[in-house]
Amino acid sequence: MSLLWVWLQLWLQKQFNGKSGKLADYVGSFLFIEQLQGWPVVRRRAGSDVLVMKAPYIGPRRVQAFSGFQPPALTGLAAGILYYFVYGPAVSGGTLTGEGLLESSVFAGVLLGAASYPFWKLPQTTRFVIRFELKDGGVMSWRGPDRKKHRVKLEEIHSLQVIAPHRWADEERRKHQNWMQSHPRQPGPKPLFQASSELTLHTGPEGSHWRTMAEFVNDAHGEQANRLMQAVKVVIDFMRKEQATVKKMVVVGPL
Repeated sequence: MSLLWVWLQLWLQKQFNGKSGKLADYVGSFLFIEQLQGWPVVRRRAGSDVLVMKAPYIGPRRVQAFSGFQPPALTGLAAGILYYFVYGPAVSGGTLTGEGLLESSVFAGVLLGAASYPFWKLPQTTRFVIRFELKDGGVMSWRGPDRKKHRVKLEEIHSLQVIAPHRWADEERRKHQNWMQSHPRQPGPKPLFQASSELTLHTGPEGSHWRTMAEFVNDAHGEQANRLMQAVKVVIDFMRKEQATVKKMVVVGPL
């Protein structure tokens, strides 16, 4: 799918090259198509010096919060209660009562709870967005896995680092070992952070301030985290070159 998207974007840019109009501007706003190979995607916002990187991914914290049978079970429970007190009596005109209404409510709850299971997979995806702005000497901003907003100037960036497995892997492993010792005849819990990676950005003296940018499940060796890191570096290098060009024009003047 990614290769098809890359081929389509390159073909569209070739077709609209030199043309004007909203569609041509939209097609031409995609940058670094060949370098990034479809993920993440970078666009320049029309009429601005803002670049937007979109890199949807599945992170361990969201999997931890939205996986398992608890969310569908709660959905089914809510549906059953709603059916019992509102929908069932309204549809039957008050004729459905007692055990019949209870059985119908249980059936509706089980059915809707099971049907909601695939939809609870959707919240596991983080719609990750990074904004790169040329103003104020170059700024990048994003919302991390902890839901906190981060805003960093390019001059403050010390380094980017991929950590694989995740920093919480050792703590999770210790908890799993304790659980297996107390439940010797049961299968161990499925590892989550032990098979995850993360991308961090370091600022401050010698990179002493850590900011988590993104986390990835099923990425124990850090392939996806490395891919995002390289994409961020590509955009940062591009912004620094743009800034150097602007400074040169200010000093020398336009040709």
